[in-house]
Amino acid sequence: MDEDLSEKIRKRVRLYAAVLLLGTVYCIWVRFTGLGIPCPIRLITGWKCPGCGITTLFVRLFCLDIPGAFEANSFLFLTLPFLALELVFSEACYYLGSRIGRLPRLVNTIAASIYVVCLIAFGILRNIYPFLS
Repeated sequence: MDEDLSEKIRKRVRLYAAVLLLGTVYCIWVRFTGLGIPCPIRLITGWKCPGCGITTLFVRLFCLDIPGAFEANSFLFLTLPFLALELVFSEACYYLGSRIGRLPRLVNTIAASIYVVCLIAFGILRNIYPFLS
């Protein structure tokens, strides 16, 4: 691996570590103060967006409350492993570029697009059928 690529990967790992650290600090803050960032869509419309419950999901996961995490946002809870794999695969596609060919990048784009469509559908359906929340 050339030096330039190694440095890019190190920078990216530091970025993800910083995001993870900030997320952990935010989780601890919310857990002990109860003060979090409210969803602007829910404040304005009263409807839950597809991401409503993300903070609660992670706070409950942080406390090992698996049923509570599922209840907070069932779609994101069930798809967290996919999101983690998608993130790793996207990073690999970015760094390996033309060395991996077009097919893996195309598959990655299609998978991410299908996920976004499902997330939007969940956001609509969770307001029609409250048991999905």
